[in-house]
Amino acid sequence: MDNFAVTNSYGLFRRMTGVGGRPELIIEGTNNLDTKQWMEYEFLYKPGDIYKPPTYVAPHQPRLDWQMWFAALGSYEHNPWLVHLIYKLLIGQKEVLQLMRPAPFASPPRFIRVQRYLYHYTPFNASASLWDQPQKWWHREFQGEYIFPLTQDNHDLIEYLKKQKFLPEHTNVCTRPTLCDLLNIIREHSSNFSAVVMLWSLIVAGVLTSATLYLAFP
Repeated sequence: MDNFAVTNSYGLFRRMTGVGGRPELIIEGTNNLDTKQWMEYEFLYKPGDIYKPPTYVAPHQPRLDWQMWFAALGSYEHNPWLVHLIYKLLIGQKEVLQLMRPAPFASPPRFIRVQRYLYHYTPFNASASLWDQPQKWWHREFQGEYIFPLTQDNHDLIEYLKKQKFLPEHTNVCTRPTLCDLLNIIREHSSNFSAVVMLWSLIVAGVLTSATLYLAFP
């Protein structure tokens, strides 16, 4: 319709990405650059492992995974938070690791880099049975290095984080210790559950409560 000049594009996602492939960033770590054996950090929801199917998330919107998709559309210069994320992984910060699947390392790796790939769904084989379909949900094409290997004590990394005001980190002082302790306990226990399951549990509980009140007090 644009060719006839009778409509205009509008909205946040007026042009969707992914038609010719979905760009994805893959974070990898290693302890030895010479071995070239890099291990991937897996996210909770976004595509990564080509053997894992897409994850159902609605109505939850995973903030980190969503931001990773946006970062893949640009460069790290426009996404300084991603460089800060790499630094957090290099120092092994617990709160950050909890936002991802279990790390492939017992302790933080020496080097971490970010690679960019273009993901495509594996085509459905119409001539094969449902049980004989390819085991890979995705196939991907390497697009290039997004962030070169970094170390925790890399001088350029530290200076960049200082320039972006991520360092030095400021410690928040809790003025209500009882409330802070309660919130920390809730966070610690809730991290053991899927955000999607938790949200749907709250929705179902709300619907059942409303239905019960309606029936009890018509």
